[in-house]
Amino acid sequence: MPARQQTMRGAVEWSYDLLTKEEKCLFRHLAVFAGGFTFEAAEAVAGCQFSAAGKEEMISEQETVEIEQLTIDTFDGVTSLVDKSLLVSKEQANGETRFRMLEVVREYALELLEMRGEAKAMRRSHAEYFLALGEEAEPHLQADQSVEWLNRLEEEHDNLRAALQWSLDRDAAIAARLAAGIWRLWTFHSYLKPECN
Repeated sequence: MPARQQTMRGAVEWSYDLLTKEEKCLFRHLAVFAGGFTFEAAEAVAGCQFSAAGKEEMISEQETVEIEQLTIDTFDGVTSLVDKSLLVSKEQANGETRFRMLEVVREYALELLEMRGEAKAMRRSHAEYFLALGEEAEPHLQADQSVEWLNRLEEEHDNLRAALQWSLDRDAAIAARLAAGIWRLWTFHSYLKPECN
């Protein structure tokens, strides 16, 4: 890596080393979000209680992985990570706060997530959360609240794409249900392009 990137990565590693065990766990889990996340999403995806250490969580019929139990309060953890400059927060027009990792920070956190064997479980949790959001949004996309819901889905577009990509590779049923829930977003916002012959 160029010297500048090495310096940035070194700073991220140093900041990570200063975190408590629980903050480190939350930090790694939050890396699963693409394009940012709300507190509600963080609590549902990264703040859920996984199997206690020593127990196994099923990832697929062939694979299991031990997941460290997350005991930190998600609100306190996210606030702490913002204070330590590992997350950036921004208030949205609707008054909701959105959080994100800078790309160099997220890359480091994703590496740790993979190394710790937590990535598969977190990606499934992420996909299930955004599947639920897509299915909740679907009936509203033809109603009076369609603009509000389309804006909400647009805000989560990177996460929806990441969830769809994961599910296409790992769980076709989730992929099909997610696509059925959000196809109007693609249509109304011109994400679907006709094929040219």
